[in-house]
Amino acid sequence: MKDLWLKTWKLFRGHWIILWTPFVCAEFVNLGRKQFISATVKVIFKWLATSHSVLGGSYNSPDLYSIQRKALLLTSPISLATQFLTACGYVVALVLIAKLAKTIREEKAPEMSKTLAEIATQWRDILLFSLKFCVVFGALAWAGTVALIPLLVQLPRLRELLSHVFLPALDLAVVGCVAWLLIPAAFRLIQDRGTNEFSGEERKLGTIFVVLGSAVSLGLGEVFHRVESGFTITSKAEWTALSAVNIALIHLPEALAFIALALLALQSVESTTIQPDPDDSALPLDSLIE
Repeated sequence: MKDLWLKTWKLFRGHWIILWTPFVCAEFVNLGRKQFISATVKVIFKWLATSHSVLGGSYNSPDLYSIQRKALLLTSPISLATQFLTACGYVVALVLIAKLAKTIREEKAPEMSKTLAEIATQWRDILLFSLKFCVVFGALAWAGTVALIPLLVQLPRLRELLSHVFLPALDLAVVGCVAWLLIPAAFRLIQDRGTNEFSGEERKLGTIFVVLGSAVSLGLGEVFHRVESGFTITSKAEWTALSAVNIALIHLPEALAFIALALLALQSVESTTIQPDPDDSALPLDSLIE
């Protein structure tokens, strides 16, 4: 584990801009998705809440709770579609980081445009893996939420404790299970081949790095949130710039986890590459020709 961490940090330290960029772009896509869904819900809610009288005037409906539920139902398909596209963004970032890392390890100059063109040929595999991720993550998150509902109902005094302790723990548990289940498929996607060239130890290491990256990001998010509360920024542009910097820094551990996964997948291919039989070198030249 220490050896993988040192390799990951060394690779990131020497090429941090090009390796960090794909993950940061995926995070901004996720941020844009959240803002888009929020704006869509507000527009639909306003449309449903406004009624028109026969005299040509307009008024707000008194049953706002029912209208809110209708707005959420109407935006559910849009939310699912944007979540799938966001998952595709993260998968593209993972594959892109892996291909860039491979190019760097081969002591070649990484080219973002050329690498993106190579990834475009894997669009079917990327969509399929993204769908697997959404299904597995959604099922596990739903199961964990259903398991916590009885505690929230029976023990209302523990809601604050649940939100600060159990929910982050549940999040990490779901991330760990998803990583353990999907790392084989992720390795096949990175290796761009149909063979299962990985070991149980590599699978365990990959899961540990993903969980640690998520845990550190959660901790950094809490710290940055408390630091932000002390600022007195009123300009929207300043808040946007601060949010962009925070996103890049908070999710840095997860970006490093992506690099570690890429190195594990590449290392798996290199360790299973067919090597010439050392006994063949001892054979006479005539026997080799024959």
